Amino acid sequence: MDEFKEALRAFIKHELVFDELIQVLEQVLEQTPENSEKLLKLLTEVQKRLDEENYLVLKSKIELFDDITQISPSEPVVKSTPLIESEPVIEPESMTESDYPTITTGITRSLYNRTQPQPEQRNESDEELLKTGAIIRENYRLEEMIGTGGMGVVWKAVNLILEEGISRNPYVAIKFLNTDFKQHPDAQKALVREFARYQRLRHPNIVEAYELSRYKNLVFIVMEFIKGITLKKFIQNHPYGISLEEAAPIIKGMGDALVYAHQKGLVHLDFKPGNIFYDEPEEISKVIDFGIARLIDPFEREKTRYDPGNLGPVMKC
Repeated sequence: MDEFKEALRAFIKHELVFDELIQVLEQVLEQTPENSEKLLKLLTEVQKRLDEENYLVLKSKIELFDDITQISPSEPVVKSTPLIESEPVIEPESMTESDYPTITTGITRSLYNRTQPQPEQRNESDEELLKTGAIIRENYRLEEMIGTGGMGVVWKAVNLILEEGISRNPYVAIKFLNTDFKQHPDAQKALVREFARYQRLRHPNIVEAYELSRYKNLVFIVMEFIKGITLKKFIQNHPYGISLEEAAPIIKGMGDALVYAHQKGLVHLDFKPGNIFYDEPEEISKVIDFGIARLIDPFEREKTRYDPGNLGPVMKC
């Protein structure tokens, strides 16, 4: 616990890089998983001094740790002083508190609501949990399976809150780890890192990820539901090709997405027609599946303990 506290202070003072902070956090979780609640409290106290992506990655790393220990309801709640004392921080004169990245949207605020301990119950299979009409965490109703691959299975679902609010577009896509891939020792790390990649990549030609969460024995990402079809299917529907004028918005959208990703230091590694969606009426193309995207900078990649690129072709969804 103290090791992570000191590492967090060093990171805030720019004396430690983020990957080294992650390493310290993983070591603390492995050695003392019972401190997870204190670690979450610590993060909350310094949230405004972290950028949004780093905060989300650290929080999801704690909450999704395999051996996380819940506090027993019978234990008395003891009030304590803050884990990190306030320290004077010299900021540029032009910066105000509003300049710090914070989680502001209702959707994002609900992403990491902690689940209270539940009575023990039978471990339901994926087939029992993932079926048409199933309700996931009281927020989503599964409609139909729309994709499957080596890593995961993707369902079209209805956001029940948006539906109750009579939203014009209540649909989302939910990516679950499939039964086989969940046995891989790095399966959960892969999904956590993929979500972090999406949080870094906010672009109109890249699919957006809203939430990383857990339901019973399922870990999943809630994503934007994209209208249209894959570019692979679009090409099959046009065996004689299309004009350059028709192809222009597709090419530009893909190019803009890749340029932006590269500027953010990421290379896709699985760029193909099956990972492009095209909405022909709106002339919008979107790149999906950054499951094995990796850092471009080899020095930065070498410092990262987990590299999703090492999973290779197993991650196709």
